[in-house]
Amino acid sequence: MDKKSVQAVLVTIFSGVLFLESMFAGGVASEETGKVLDAMRGLRRVNNVHYLVTNSYSGNQDIVQQTQEVWADLLDETWMVEYKNTDADGAMTYVKEFCDGVTVNSYQAGTWSEWNGYSTTTDIPNYQALTNPGYREEDIVSAETADLDDGAKQIIFSLSGQQLKEKRDQALDLIEPAGFKEQDDTEQMDKMSVYYEQYQKTGYQNERIVYTINKSGVLTGMEYSFDVKRPKVVIKGGVQKLEGEEQYAMGVKIEVLSYNQANIPKVIRKCAADAGYDR
Repeated sequence: MDKKSVQAVLVTIFSGVLFLESMFAGGVASEETGKVLDAMRGLRRVNNVHYLVTNSYSGNQDIVQQTQEVWADLLDETWMVEYKNTDADGAMTYVKEFCDGVTVNSYQAGTWSEWNGYSTTTDIPNYQALTNPGYREEDIVSAETADLDDGAKQIIFSLSGQQLKEKRDQALDLIEPAGFKEQDDTEQMDKMSVYYEQYQKTGYQNERIVYTINKSGVLTGMEYSFDVKRPKVVIKGGVQKLEGEEQYAMGVKIEVLSYNQANIPKVIRKCAADAGYDR
């Protein structure tokens, strides 16, 4: 695996652990948290929901984006999702999934198959990010509320980045350098050691989470973002080493497009029929 591929894999593994796991944590109530929890309860009470998830990474002039468009029937726990991934070279991949509440079927390259996509459980993809607070109360640096023109409001939390650092340290514990020492001193182990050190020295800034609540008191959006600063891996004399710094931004945005609409179950039923389910 070449340098670019190794780096891409490690970025995906390390940032993915932080990015996804940091989203779900409880906290003691505050006035702003109370408003968010009320709005989440409002969303949990709907019959069906349609939302768009956009994961993004940008840095060194590269922009990588993944979108997930989700249709979910909360009454019978069926759902479908369309994944579209665009890499730094502009190449796109497409995957569709359908869940009947018991199993997940994936559609890619013109074929449906069971448990062969992104989802590893029957949980509605990213629904938890809309129904559970994505921060800890003790990590809040500041909180503010902004009124929008359509009667909706946004609650903006600036966070300390501490939770990200803790998740980084937990991930590092899983790949302790002692594991490298048990192996032969190969070129691959040297590369891994460099990336391990890079990850140790990774820092986080500008962590924040924004919730949007419509005038009916239902949560209709969530946006989480942070900036990453870390040493840069370079090759000199055929050897990888750390030199200088690089920065990139990561974010996830979830927009509720509609809820309690008759067309949402219809879209799911159409996907079920395509996947070979009789409904």
